[in-house]
Amino acid sequence: MDRVYSLSVYETPTHFYIIGSDATESIFRTLKIDRITQNEFIVGEPNHDYSKADIGELLATVSSSSIVTPTEKWGRKRNSTVSTGGGLLRTLEKACGLIGAVRFLHGYYLLLVSKAKQICQIGNHSIFKVEDVSMIYLPSTSTPLPPEEQRYAKLFQTVDFTTNFYFSYTYKLSRTLQENSLAEKG
Repeated sequence: MDRVYSLSVYETPTHFYIIGSDATESIFRTLKIDRITQNEFIVGEPNHDYSKADIGELLATVSSSSIVTPTEKWGRKRNSTVSTGGGLLRTLEKACGLIGAVRFLHGYYLLLVSKAKQICQIGNHSIFKVEDVSMIYLPSTSTPLPPEEQRYAKLFQTVDFTTNFYFSYTYKLSRTLQENSLAEKG
């Protein structure tokens, strides 16, 4: 699978699991992000494609071997967390892109495009505008975030990702039209 079009985020006390699928939702890939180590961003990506049945089995296995309670997000319970039964919680139902991870003072935050709108086509390539971004605190902790961390997180949230942020699954927006045209021909 070359591209991931849809993402779901699940959590256990020790890991976040990001499940990505192709456009037809028949082939899946996974990312496993460690929640225990606050000072390092530890990510595992098996070099393996999963079928829908395989991914269901994987999630059931993870769920049956974990006990989890919803983590807090900036001092309040997440309202988007849904139990899948057992010890696995679905933290984010659907995302259309992974922006990356950012760290301030204590632990990392995951940034995901939770809503996007197609705004144009360049040839056969769809271009999307970011409409909404979700920010998830990764470390597994029951203690409140220090005031400095909360301050930096709030400052970062003032960045408006909904204006002038675009992406494409198939077209490299960081290159010029000429470079992309030459790459397609060659």
